[in-house]
Order: sequence, then C-alpha cells, then structure tokens
Amino acid sequence: LGKLAFTVTSLGTGFKGGEVTPLFYIGATLGNALAPLLHLPFPMLAGIGFVAVFAGAANTPLATIVMAMELFGPEIGPLAAIACIASYLFSG
Repeated sequence: LGKLAFTVTSLGTGFKGGEVTPLFYIGATLGNALAPLLHLPFPMLAGIGFVAVFAGAANTPLATIVMAMELFGPEIGPLAAIACIASYLFSG
C-alpha cells in the first residue's frame, strides 16, 4: 500500500519517473486483490489486471490484447480482450 500511495502522490503532483511501470503495478495489484473475490487464480487475474489498466490508461485495447497473449500465452486472449475492451470503454 505504501508504494501505491507514493506512486499516486508522485504522479499526482506532476513528477514523472515513468508512467508505464506504475500502471503495470496498479493493474497487477488490482487483479491480485480481485482474485479471491471472483474465485479465480491469482496469476491469471494479476496478468489481466496488468494489461486492462494499461489499456484504459493508454487507450490502446488492441495492442494490450496482443501484449497479453505474447506475455501470458494465447489461452488468456479471450479474457484479456473482455477486460481490455471494458477498461477502454470505461476510461472515456
């Protein structure tokens, strides 16, 4: 929780040390937190959260779906597609 607070504070005040790595961390943490609630495997949901948050922040759902399949295997494609497209649509 401490890293997340410092990341949010750092980015919120305008200091940038890179925007991609905090997005990956926040997404993986979100997936990890949702895994027990959805009764799904931790690594799978961490990977989906990883790419979904990045898809919403970067407005690149197709690229992140491909990235998910490259990083985690083609079997995660359909779930990553649902998560990335939903994240993109809700990000405005």
